[in-house]
Amino acid sequence: ACLAASRTRLNQHLQEQPTAEAGQTADMEKEELKNALILTQESAAIQILLECCVPQSEIDSSNPTKGEESLGSGTRLTSLQEVQSLVCSYLHQAFIADPNLAKLVHFQGYPTELLEVTV
Repeated sequence: ACLAASRTRLNQHLQEQPTAEAGQTADMEKEELKNALILTQESAAIQILLECCVPQSEIDSSNPTKGEESLGSGTRLTSLQEVQSLVCSYLHQAFIADPNLAKLVHFQGYPTELLEVTV
């Protein structure tokens, strides 16, 4: 929702602010810069989501959070699988909507632990 709001606000801002240079070239450059900014924001959000999918077994076993002390590792695994499922569903939709986003995230790289989940 935040990315959609950012995209909408950026479009509004560009419509409100006329360019100093009149012409088709200035408008095309403005559009290219807008698309690059949106793609950068979306790829950053996807990288954050991918980091949430990385198993944190060392951290979980050495420093359990409050409320998880009595839970078994099976519950944490199920929670991780649920997070992975939600993230992968979003990624699938985002990559279908913009195939260039999939290429960008692939070339930026992601943890090797996620190859099984993402492929």
